[in-house]
Amino acid sequence: DLHSFPTRRSSDLTGGSLTAFANYRLYLYGKLLWDPYQDVEVLTDRFFEQYYKECAPQMRELFDMYMTHLQNVNIHEYHSKKDANMFPRNIVDRAEELVNEALAVCNAMDDTVVAQKIKNRCFDELYCIHLTKICFYSAYGYPLDEYKDFYNLFVSEMEDANMPRYSERVSMSEFLDSIKPKS
Repeated sequence: DLHSFPTRRSSDLTGGSLTAFANYRLYLYGKLLWDPYQDVEVLTDRFFEQYYKECAPQMRELFDMYMTHLQNVNIHEYHSKKDANMFPRNIVDRAEELVNEALAVCNAMDDTVVAQKIKNRCFDELYCIHLTKICFYSAYGYPLDEYKDFYNLFVSEMEDANMPRYSERVSMSEFLDSIKPKS
């Protein structure tokens, strides 16, 4: 039952990496290792319905949007060239809208304990979106005079998520120093 799935942050489950839908991949891999002949679409539906509860429609739309976009991306080019064209601003903006819609659903839930659990799960996805957004902030054309505020928000989110690493070789603090706004 995914209702009892750990309430830990993504960083606790993935060793500290900030990757979209990390808990979905853990769930799917575990199910397919148990029985590789299961229908992935059925498993995916079950995951979103049980893991995100009332927020499943928004989070599933986000997941499907990513999957549709990634089907059109040349994966070899993606690994060799990281730029804003790989995840265009319209996708990043829509992704952020969907998570904010899901968070609004959480705010309207009666059961505050379940609402907070689902909120944390949605925040994990929002942090991934914000990572993409901050990496390509100026390329996306966001207002540069708001960068410092967005940077401070992102630092706070990384502390909240207990995210120690940006990548295998780079700590989160090193990454944050590298993108720190000029005084």
